[in-house]
Amino acid sequence: MEIRENSTIEDAILVHSQIDEFDQHNNLTDYFLHRLNGKQHLILVAYTNEAIPVGYLVCYDRYNDNVSFYIWLAGVLEQYRHQNILKQLMTYAERWIKQNGFTKAVIKTRNQFKNMILYLVKYDYKFIEIEKKADIKDNRLILEKLL
Repeated sequence: MEIRENSTIEDAILVHSQIDEFDQHNNLTDYFLHRLNGKQHLILVAYTNEAIPVGYLVCYDRYNDNVSFYIWLAGVLEQYRHQNILKQLMTYAERWIKQNGFTKAVIKTRNQFKNMILYLVKYDYKFIEIEKKADIKDNRLILEKLL
């Protein structure tokens, strides 16, 4: 497995579009570019030895506070889960965030993503806020990790 920094948006979108749990927007390229436009960002993609993209992580400077860097999207294709790909992506991102002068990584997930919540808690992310939605499974959980 190889993690590549600043991979193409297209490779991240290719992985994103194959993950059933994620909302699929009409134009994923515009969706990604809108979030990242003009902001410091990092796009990581995990590739197999055959150079097939199987996981990704996108983060950016959402808060403009020189403290917190936002991990926006992360996912691994179902058939490649349980191979520590998410851990490799997150470890790489946390190191990059710290090296670029930020002291916190912030991430938002949904109540329905149990495995992601368990991962985040296991690796020292702390709950800081809950955004309540009409359906409890859609509640957004916001966590941060001091780096």
